[in-house]
Amino acid sequence: MGDPTLSYDGITVNQLCTATNIPYRTIKYWIKHKGFPVKYKVFAEEMKVMVVSYPTWWKWAEENKRLIDFAEVEENILGAEPDWVKIKRGADKIRYHKKPHNEPWSEKDDKRLISMVNAFRYSYPDISRELKRTEAAIKRRLWELGVKAKPVRMNNHIKWTNAQTEQLIDLFEKGYSLETIAERLDKSANGVRGKLERMGYKFRQKKVDPK
Repeated sequence: MGDPTLSYDGITVNQLCTATNIPYRTIKYWIKHKGFPVKYKVFAEEMKVMVVSYPTWWKWAEENKRLIDFAEVEENILGAEPDWVKIKRGADKIRYHKKPHNEPWSEKDDKRLISMVNAFRYSYPDISRELKRTEAAIKRRLWELGVKAKPVRMNNHIKWTNAQTEQLIDLFEKGYSLETIAERLDKSANGVRGKLERMGYKFRQKKVDPK
């Protein structure tokens, strides 16, 4: 008779997890806290599973694109993709130019970090580009090493131009990370975040809610 879930015009939560590498527990969290549009469907006797239709999935995914990492999601694995997904996938791949946050620091990296900080002429973005680490990772490593010196501060009080503000909003809404936006605009990630917060965006535990 075959698997009845394969004839449904949508996808089960388990199938979605497999296709996108999103952990099942994350989907459960989204269902409870992020309005993930899951439904329960009975495919056979005593076989009730959580499902989501493709149109509903893509609508929710666009509204919550910052929660999803498309970098390693196979193109069109969930059928024809909306145009915004290609842009978001590209933005997520750019983020991978940085080393993963859990990648161990080598002795060479530590020495270079300390050297740059003690030179008192490199900012967080400068060190981030050199070591391919996020600004947050650099701050954490300096604390772990007990280094008292800090990178030189960028002047985050320079007035944003209208063009920069428009580009900031455009990149952010497309799903680019704060680090990538900062590099594009020659700002610090903290400066970018601060500007977004002043415009009404609220950040909560590394996630962001739209204004």
